[in-house]
Amino acid sequence: MLDRLSKKLLDFLIEQDVETYYVCAFSEAFSNSANITIDELAKKLNTPTEQLRACVRYLYHNGYLEYQKTTNGQSVGFYLSHVGYNYRQFRLLKFEDFLLRSVFTPIAISVITTVVTIFISSHT
Repeated sequence: MLDRLSKKLLDFLIEQDVETYYVCAFSEAFSNSANITIDELAKKLNTPTEQLRACVRYLYHNGYLEYQKTTNGQSVGFYLSHVGYNYRQFRLLKFEDFLLRSVFTPIAISVITTVVTIFISSHT
């Protein structure tokens, strides 16, 4: 599940219209390889930087963001993953799957059971 800040962050990154290539740096030291720093992004989203960092960690661990890393493996920024860029589509697919498994399948089984029961009881 995505909270309001997570959706706001994903929407901001998607709106930059460069697909998954928009990079946000974790610090000013790595801003030369990024489009924006996390402090600047926090101001644009009107949220504290540390809260935004926590949001980024959550989105990373859930597959919505990828970390940009240096050659020695240090995380210096983040960008959208495929899932993050298309999160609305994936959310819709998840909802459709829920409807199919939790609503339509039980209804279909109930209808079939009722029809079979009526058929059996009418022939006895």
